[in-house]
Amino acid sequence: MTIKKGAIICMAMITLASTPVYASTTTSTVPIQQTEESNVIQPRSNTLTYSSRTIANNKISLFNNSGSVFALYNGSRATFVCNFNKAAKVEMGFYNSSTGVYTKLYTGTVRKQTVTYSPKSTVRGYFYVKNLSGSSLTVTSATVTI
Repeated sequence: MTIKKGAIICMAMITLASTPVYASTTTSTVPIQQTEESNVIQPRSNTLTYSSRTIANNKISLFNNSGSVFALYNGSRATFVCNFNKAAKVEMGFYNSSTGVYTKLYTGTVRKQTVTYSPKSTVRGYFYVKNLSGSSLTVTSATVTI
């Protein structure tokens, strides 16, 4: 498929291999070829910052890579930091979207927590926080550094 100069593509989300792909406006002629590997996007900078979000009791919130999965390679290291509005019991980890496996990196009661993940093989997925407290919890800020 080729997009002509000045063309506008409507914002739409399609799914290929369970990974969302987002379209955007373009102003040049570019051939587009969609492959499964092109769905995996590494962050443009070393750190992604997330705004505040509330997690209901016993629910999970996923932290993605600007709408895509994180691709972490054997020997890489990622650090996930969360600040909470109060001390609360949480579980933090990495969700492998290919296998459906949650890797627990921390469980405990904290107001701020840092976890580090160094996979032994290439994984694709999301960092997560599960609220294990008795009430809603707000993640006031979070970062992922790769």
